[in-house]
Amino acid sequence: MSDLQRSFLKGKLSRLPPVPPFPSGADDEERAEAESGDSFGDAGPSIASASSSDLQNRRRTQQRTDDFAPRTAEGYFEQALEVDVPLRKGSGSFRVYFTPPRPKAAHAPRPHARPFAAASIDSIDIDVQSSALPKLNRKFGLSGDEDDEDTVDATSPSAARNPGTLFVFHHGAGFSALSFALTAAELTRQSGGEVGVLTYDCRGHGRTKLHNVEESPLDMSIDTLSSDLTLLLSTLYPRTDEMPSLVLVGHSMGGSVVVSAAHALAASGFTRISGVAVLDVVEGTAMDALEVMRSVVLSHPSGFASVQDAIRWHVDSKTIANAESARVSVPPLVEPNPLYTASAPSTDSDNTDEPQEVLDEADEIDKASSIHAYKWRADLLATEPYWRGWFQGLSSRFLSVRSARLLLLAGTDRLDRELMIGQMQGKYQLEVIADVGHSLHEDAPDRTARILFDFWRRNERIQLPLKHIKKVGEL
Repeated sequence: MSDLQRSFLKGKLSRLPPVPPFPSGADDEERAEAESGDSFGDAGPSIASASSSDLQNRRRTQQRTDDFAPRTAEGYFEQALEVDVPLRKGSGSFRVYFTPPRPKAAHAPRPHARPFAAASIDSIDIDVQSSALPKLNRKFGLSGDEDDEDTVDATSPSAARNPGTLFVFHHGAGFSALSFALTAAELTRQSGGEVGVLTYDCRGHGRTKLHNVEESPLDMSIDTLSSDLTLLLSTLYPRTDEMPSLVLVGHSMGGSVVVSAAHALAASGFTRISGVAVLDVVEGTAMDALEVMRSVVLSHPSGFASVQDAIRWHVDSKTIANAESARVSVPPLVEPNPLYTASAPSTDSDNTDEPQEVLDEADEIDKASSIHAYKWRADLLATEPYWRGWFQGLSSRFLSVRSARLLLLAGTDRLDRELMIGQMQGKYQLEVIADVGHSLHEDAPDRTARILFDFWRRNERIQLPLKHIKKVGEL
């Protein structure tokens, strides 16, 4: 090779970008994926024989997989629990995520339960492939800490005077308790731990299990869902005088649930509801959307090749724009498909990104479901008979709640007539977060937490005994 050729090649190569180093531990991760059956097809040429293009493609694939790796609830809540709740029909083991309130003036009492070693979230391995749940105290589910010097006896006068404030979150249909993970953690941070947070998987969703309850069809009426919530709270806090003040927060369908639960709690004589917040649901808009809701549900993939693919689909489809939240909230939405076998036709991960055709025949649906390693936990189509009942009359029920009210929307011009009149009359606080989707609390957890915290602080601090002075939104 002549000197001229060497100079020419040296100049060309000097302008090429350097090949990025392969991620540390990539070989181990690929072997683990292959052993677990999550890998797709042949791994391709070895690193030693692969071309530069192959290395870059594999690096991008590995990086993409890492971006959608599932995460647990650790770090977002102090405890992950299984709470046994006696229901109106049968019973339920509700998956609950909980961080207790720690008010500054006095310490809040913990729910009645004996200490249990598995109560710490550090000792809980949340695995989507396992149905095993932590076995806590079967009576109440939550644990205390006998060695916690900061905890005041629940029977002490100081605890009874100030049990603190607890934000209770209810997710929407097809979502899970962990959709509030980032918002709850941010709320705890912003309040300095002064307020507590509690969120749970409602019936038919996530890791909650029902016992001696008819599931074909499963009762998902608004009355039953709100009853589940009030019964869960009464199980955690058998004495209402020890129950913290409550801020009830619900997203979409969950907004209707917390509104109904607020009315039920008030009817039972509980008066310490500091506020009710409804996230991105308006009766008029929701009722109009029911006509196309079935088609929307049918357009979703019938299953996924892996949990990572489920997370990727939620992010790519903009169902959840925040990948960090999706990595936490999506794993409880899917479970291993018992119909799937290794000999079934394999599905490319890219196929799960595309909406599936609307299937009308039952055998076609069964065939489509059997080729995916993971399927949805919640059967949204089975809840169709209850869709109208979830949202009918929501505006009037929301405006008649005897506490402060907050409506947090992901966009403007979505108020129905009743809410527009109520807004002009100052009956509730209206907030709008721009540049987010329907899952606004997942897309913008910091802004959502700030709005919720300010809403609570503005209303909680008004403790005047004068009967002619009311909080915003009170009748």
